[in-house]
Amino acid sequence: MNAKGIILRSMEQIRLKTCVDFKPREAEPNYLLIIEDEGCYSYVGNQRWGNQSLSIGLGCGHIAIIEHEFLHALGFWHEQSRYDRDDHVTIVWENIEEGKEHNFEKRSASQTSTLGTPYDYTSVMHYGKDDFTNGNGSTIITKQPEYQNVIGQRLDMSFNDVLKLNTLYNCNGGFFMHYSTATGKEGDRATMESVRKTPRRQFQCLQFFYYYSGGDQDLLNIWIREYDDDDNPKELPDSWAR
Repeated sequence: MNAKGIILRSMEQIRLKTCVDFKPREAEPNYLLIIEDEGCYSYVGNQRWGNQSLSIGLGCGHIAIIEHEFLHALGFWHEQSRYDRDDHVTIVWENIEEGKEHNFEKRSASQTSTLGTPYDYTSVMHYGKDDFTNGNGSTIITKQPEYQNVIGQRLDMSFNDVLKLNTLYNCNGGFFMHYSTATGKEGDRATMESVRKTPRRQFQCLQFFYYYSGGDQDLLNIWIREYDDDDNPKELPDSWAR
């Protein structure tokens, strides 16, 4: 039950940051089957063979690890597999565990695309410096030393991870609202109202980012309209932030 919850949260993170959505399979011919096998793995892209397994095994129950596997299923190779990777990292072949060398193969420009993004040391799709080591030292050395301990992060998708996903799936990008208080007076209030949203799922998660430069006593209130009739125009604030 805990693993299922983390998988759903990982799906929600991708939903929130891109136009990619997930739904339970009905009669679609090609679909992902999430299983608990040995380790964390996924095929790259839609294999178009029907049932396509994606494993979230023991030790894989972390949001960024699951995002990593979903990004494979959505069409992405590892970051250090880019055809231009030798300009940014050095693969130390003699330190790689025997039989695991295939994990460090490059993909040609005809097999994959950078989608116009720079090499990303912070990508959730990048291996760590000691992945598949035989114990004799690091398997990847970054050509910018300050990133040696950054590669392999498993906190969340990076900015470029999201950018590449949005580019590949032709997402329109995000929107923002802005209100200037440069001419405001103490005690003034401002209201910003979004366009009407029609939920497609039974349970909804509201997540957004905001930049705030007001006074310490200012409040941000979040109001959610739950009814269409004028008798019940709005509920009380669901949350607020100072």
